[in-house]
Amino acid sequence: MIFRSLLSCFFMCISTHVFACMVYSADIVRHGARAPIQALKGSYRWPESEGELLPVGFQELYQRGEKAKKRLVSACLLPVKNNAGVHLNQLLRVDSSDFDRTLMSAEAFTEGLYPMSKMAAAIPIHTMPQGEDTLLMGFVPWHKKEMLLLSHADKQLDVLLNQATRACPAQLMHANVLKGLFSAEDALIMRHLGKRPYPAWIPSECQREMIDIFNRTWSDLYSDRVMAIQVTSHLLGLIREEARLASLGKSKMRYHLFVGHDDDIAAVMSAFGQPLTVHPPIASVISFEFYQISNDAPLTVSMRFNGQPIKWPICKSPCPVSLIWPEPQPSLVPKTQSPPNSSKHR
Repeated sequence: MIFRSLLSCFFMCISTHVFACMVYSADIVRHGARAPIQALKGSYRWPESEGELLPVGFQELYQRGEKAKKRLVSACLLPVKNNAGVHLNQLLRVDSSDFDRTLMSAEAFTEGLYPMSKMAAAIPIHTMPQGEDTLLMGFVPWHKKEMLLLSHADKQLDVLLNQATRACPAQLMHANVLKGLFSAEDALIMRHLGKRPYPAWIPSECQREMIDIFNRTWSDLYSDRVMAIQVTSHLLGLIREEARLASLGKSKMRYHLFVGHDDDIAAVMSAFGQPLTVHPPIASVISFEFYQISNDAPLTVSMRFNGQPIKWPICKSPCPVSLIWPEPQPSLVPKTQSPPNSSKHR
């Protein structure tokens, strides 16, 4: 049985990328569907607290975990089963931001990887207090930019805001109109994902306008690559170092899961020069796979966003890490800085 497994891994290496074997992988995942952060007045009352993970959100991350397991087992990075004879916690690590929705999403993902049983070893989920986390709370500078935009409606949005003013009920058009649309858009999308009724007082035309405004504004907020590289410096630096140590045989870790928010997804994509033009869907995932031909060969990496390969203009995937990986920059988030209110974090 062991021989068959090793033989399978050997042929997997041959068929994957010209004799290159996968030596390490990392996933950055956005949490599953949740209740709105700020519910609309006079509409459906959610049984879940504001921002809490929905049952459908738990299922989404469970399925993500199942899919990741197939990929990681076929690449011989992780074992088929989690039992007392396997030191699984040496092979993988799970980190989550300190929010209920991300911690529960991480739990769902790990349950998809290895369902709990009497023989299963527990998979710990690591987290840091919100004010000290520089891995998955590096979004603070983005929200400074966001609040600046919210307080001074950009001229490019004037036409869109005028359209929304005509299409939407007056109670949505309060003094901070753009911020109001953001909250309403969030509530509408989460109603759709949670299969909950839409508020009858918001016309369908208004819903379309709100989502259009949100996507255009959101993509502008997260398009600054210089800031993105700084914000993700700790996260991407850790992934690169873990891959390097795995390739040299100096570390047993083969897989790292990070569960965070839309900010984390957006910042990483922008750091690699792949800014998103729309808001990343719930349960979005960025996957990195590192390959190596031999111990003295350079590491190469492939990157996928929601299963779609990222293409690079300077090389064919998997590309040499040295060509595409952002160089580490000093973090913009001091460890003593207090986090923003969780209602600002999606």
